[in-house]
Amino acid sequence: MVRIGKYVAVMATCVVLASSGPVFGQQMAVISSNAQAPAPRCELHIWPANRFGVTTTLLPIDLQELLVRVLGSSRLAEDVALVPDRLIDANFHKKGDKRRLEALTSQLNSENQIESIGRHNPAERLDRQNYDVFVHREYLDRSEINNSFTRRSSSTSPCYAELFIADIRYRKSRIDNIILEPFFHGLDKSTLRTLFIFREFGSSDKVSYTYKSWRRNTLHYFPPKYDEEIDLSRRELVEVFQDNFAAFARKVPHKP
Repeated sequence: MVRIGKYVAVMATCVVLASSGPVFGQQMAVISSNAQAPAPRCELHIWPANRFGVTTTLLPIDLQELLVRVLGSSRLAEDVALVPDRLIDANFHKKGDKRRLEALTSQLNSENQIESIGRHNPAERLDRQNYDVFVHREYLDRSEINNSFTRRSSSTSPCYAELFIADIRYRKSRIDNIILEPFFHGLDKSTLRTLFIFREFGSSDKVSYTYKSWRRNTLHYFPPKYDEEIDLSRRELVEVFQDNFAAFARKVPHKP
């Protein structure tokens, strides 16, 4: 298994976050060949998202977020909440949403997600300061995340946890109704919403508890309206994604 310290190695589909940042490439050589075998260490494994969504809607409230709060973060609740968007709004904003989706998936691809989370010292923010961090390049399907209750890596670490960036969505709410606008002031804006799932295992192969939550923050420049806003919108998208993770991490239960 990969370890931070005297031994630094990189798995084929996994990246180790060392103190200098994400490490990619071939397996590193052992620095000291006569050193004693290291004691088992705690591990935090992170997977990126490959589930993106873009919605431009006339609805003044986010039905998906509302239903998830009421019914819990289930795939059924999320899909039911998206029905109005798919039946009504998608027909009016199809071309524009397609361009926005392409920009979103490009700027928040797997490696950019890895880099963004790595800058935030994920183990420390999740109150797992003594955990080595392993970031997997390949995403896991949501059905596998939702329906599995065992470790998703081959790690045998005696203290083990997982973090999934499960869903990334851009939403633009357009309130043009002069009657409704005063009651929903401030909701006519662009937001980046991210679903994170944290699972704690301890020494067990089966999950001991799971915490999942959507986090969202406002976007001011994405998607860019002018050429001079392109670079600014890219930076903002990454920063807001980081802010979403920081907000989620603050709510994750402290390590028992």
